Amino acid sequence: VLHGTAAAQGPASQDLLSDYWQQRADYDIRCTLDIEAKMLTGIERLTYTNNSPDTLRRYFIHLYPNAYRSADSELYRDFHPGTWVFLRDLPEENRGWLEIDTMTVGGEPASFTIDGTVLAGDFPRPLPPGGTVIFDMAFREKIRKRIGRAGYLGNHYDMAQWYPKIAVYDKTGWHQDQFRTGEFYGEFGTYEVSITLPDQYVIAATGLPVEGDPGWTRNEKPEHKDGGGHPGADAGVIYGTDSSGMKQGRDDAGLSLSPKTVRFRAVDVHDFAWCADPLFVVEEAKVGAFSVMSFYRQWNSAWADSALARTVNAVRLLDSLVGPYGWPQISIVDSPTHGGMEYPMLVMNGSPDMSLIVHEVTHMWFYGMLANNERDDAWLDEGPAQYFMFDWLAASTGRKDLWNRIGDSVIELHRSGFAEPVATPYHEFESSGLTMVYNKSALFLRALRIMVGDEVFEEILREYFSNWKFRHVDGETFLAVCEDVTGLELDDFFKQWIYSAKTCDYTLDRFKRREEDGLHWADLRIKRRGDMILPITLEFRLADGTVVQERLDGMPREIEKSFSFESKPE
Repeated sequence: VLHGTAAAQGPASQDLLSDYWQQRADYDIRCTLDIEAKMLTGIERLTYTNNSPDTLRRYFIHLYPNAYRSADSELYRDFHPGTWVFLRDLPEENRGWLEIDTMTVGGEPASFTIDGTVLAGDFPRPLPPGGTVIFDMAFREKIRKRIGRAGYLGNHYDMAQWYPKIAVYDKTGWHQDQFRTGEFYGEFGTYEVSITLPDQYVIAATGLPVEGDPGWTRNEKPEHKDGGGHPGADAGVIYGTDSSGMKQGRDDAGLSLSPKTVRFRAVDVHDFAWCADPLFVVEEAKVGAFSVMSFYRQWNSAWADSALARTVNAVRLLDSLVGPYGWPQISIVDSPTHGGMEYPMLVMNGSPDMSLIVHEVTHMWFYGMLANNERDDAWLDEGPAQYFMFDWLAASTGRKDLWNRIGDSVIELHRSGFAEPVATPYHEFESSGLTMVYNKSALFLRALRIMVGDEVFEEILREYFSNWKFRHVDGETFLAVCEDVTGLELDDFFKQWIYSAKTCDYTLDRFKRREEDGLHWADLRIKRRGDMILPITLEFRLADGTVVQERLDGMPREIEKSFSFESKPE
């Protein structure tokens, strides 16, 4: 008996689809990188289409780099009591900003205000349903020394959240959030981005190069295989180590400032990121109709071959379990960071570790093509990313206790009273955000899989992806798909796991073995100490080597049950 799984009566996924709409934002950006001044200047044309049923009178644009202008930003305040100690004084080299020099909306000079990382203004005329308006703007960005998710380190540039980006308008209205802890949310569209920078640079980016030389054949694969090595001096870059232990470059011999321009095009994406380094080595493999690309710094031979092969394996895993990759290319980039960060078609990784690659590649499906609000519903993409990473680790290492160990971290927070609902907006977590969003949401997916079975669980993933790729999704969307596929009412299941902080605590209070009538019996008493109610799966290992599973309704506070076997339970 599965408690709380009656026939589904909630909104079906197809009903949600029939009422669904999303805005469109197409970008044409032309920018120039000044490596001496650490500045990026550019012009941007944003073509915005109102596909909503509402007439819009105001607009909002994100200026994300302004979060690093001073220690007064919302981002600084979020991290002030935490671990980002280096943000407290925010040294000058770590400060960055994004300024709008000129802007017109619909061909008319725009009047706007800027509050932190959000620009707000009124449309010169209300934008009706189906209407389109063009924003033209000139901008300047002061690029910070790498901190957070972007910046420069020596001659290496990671450019994320770098351009003026229209806020999302969806069924709940505008999402004009300040840049705080948590991640991002964007409108789908086509990006045409031209980047002018010194000729020696090799560029990795969202999208495909359609004009100019990105430098992908410039550098040869390193010969040393010791997992590191001294960076070559041919490109005029000497690498050292900064106080954090990260390798960094300095323009010792001097890079030629002879410019080149490379234009990239990306279709059906909701963000655009790029990385540039004169020492990138590029490797490529074909998987079906799309390319897998690996970009790594020439001295970092730990990445040679391994990152590419692991990314190919991860892509094939997701392709088979969730659905076909929908873009023409995926790039994994060697970045001077800890952990990794996902963007459409591009991942910035701090190591070529397989578990990290699985996590970040999963984001191409969950966040990239299934585009949730990463601030408000972080569990919708971090949960699957962690789930597939943990599932791969358990299968590849044979560690049968892995999921139990992951559960221990969640149980400890519940027992100590520090657990918070998984669906809490990320910047509102007080203490448990990392564990709740990453680990408990992965455990939720595993519990769903155990409850409905492997085949039905995989059908849920495929149906979710097939119906909702290249659209915005939320918890209601995923619940509707789960109910459509299973035919069960799962609202209570979601509420307990995702929208509350109820404790799941079942205790095996008694276990007694006996023999009777030629059979082996196991007498059990199970007590439910927590408020969360879930189906219970029992696994008996028998003396003859077989394993038997039994399922119980987890609703009663106390369960007494006897099971019989032909072989002795161990």
